[in-house]
Amino acid sequence: MRIAILAPVYAPIFEKVDFGGAEWFVKTLGRELQERGHKITIFASKDSDVRGIPLHRHPFESNEVKRSVSLGRLYEDSGSGFDPADELFVQTQLFITLRKMESDFDVIHNSSPNWFAAFCGSNFHVPFETRLHTTVVQGELKALFAAGSVENFHLVANSHSTAKIYREAGLPVEATIYNGLDFNEMPWSADASDYLVWAGRLVPHKGAHLAIEVAKEMDLPLKIAGRVQDVDYFERQIKPHLSDKIEHVGFLTRPEVFKLMSRAICFLQMSQVQESFGLATLEALATGTPVIGFNLGATSEIVVDGKVGFILEKDDLEGVCNCVGKIYKISRRYCREYSEKTFPLKKMIDSYEVYFEELIDRQLRSREKR
Repeated sequence: MRIAILAPVYAPIFEKVDFGGAEWFVKTLGRELQERGHKITIFASKDSDVRGIPLHRHPFESNEVKRSVSLGRLYEDSGSGFDPADELFVQTQLFITLRKMESDFDVIHNSSPNWFAAFCGSNFHVPFETRLHTTVVQGELKALFAAGSVENFHLVANSHSTAKIYREAGLPVEATIYNGLDFNEMPWSADASDYLVWAGRLVPHKGAHLAIEVAKEMDLPLKIAGRVQDVDYFERQIKPHLSDKIEHVGFLTRPEVFKLMSRAICFLQMSQVQESFGLATLEALATGTPVIGFNLGATSEIVVDGKVGFILEKDDLEGVCNCVGKIYKISRRYCREYSEKTFPLKKMIDSYEVYFEELIDRQLRSREKR
């Protein structure tokens, strides 16, 4: 198959560093499908760099792209016209380019799940599939589907909880395909050191500040790994608490994160919103580290309560502290074995390969009926 893969325009695709789950997925899907003999082209930001995979770069570096929420944002406040670095305008140019190249592909995968992609996807003749990396259902997307204005836009969720949210909003999710990991690149340890770990983007809803509260209450060291995305949040709620025991170890490469996770007492998944999947949660389990998290989104689909960690109701920090105290009851070896069995990379790629083939076949049969 000839497959176009669209990355989010506002984040780069790098070899060893991932800005988020969508960026990791784009790189992983592309590499694995290419190794199976498929022809892959990734459409990504100007500063993206992934060895061995053909890249078609849009003209802006990721940090130049301005996030959008509506078409109104396409216009500068001065009224002088389009802001060429706006997310939707960058995507417009990307879709125009892709439309001209459409005959080079059998199927298009999109990892930038917004309403504008749905609108543009309807204009392609080859199957256009979008992976749902977020549980936020945009109002514009619901309106497009409700009006019957969307064709050739196929939705795939990364968890059953995400699929449920979109289906309840009236959006037809066709399949659920879990993320999967390459366990050959992930170390694990049967023994823990003396620290707790939190990893992710440093924004309020990811809950690093709650991990700090838990660490202080338990008088345990905490290592925080992640990119500072919200500077004000970091300055107000994270930085004042940093010390010899509470460390921000920075924005690490994947191997560095895995090594850090593998020796932690447990991973604190303190997200305040419904995570569509929770890749860091699975990565922690893969390194043998139990997880304590809130029962939001897909957490309960990844963490088996009492077996590989503990699940509590949102903001139950007293319960989190109690679980830290009994985390030794969780087998680190079982965490590794469970994650290997349940979330292998091969299963994810097999599922997508079959799904793409089905999409292409479905479209061919539809054309024959016309």
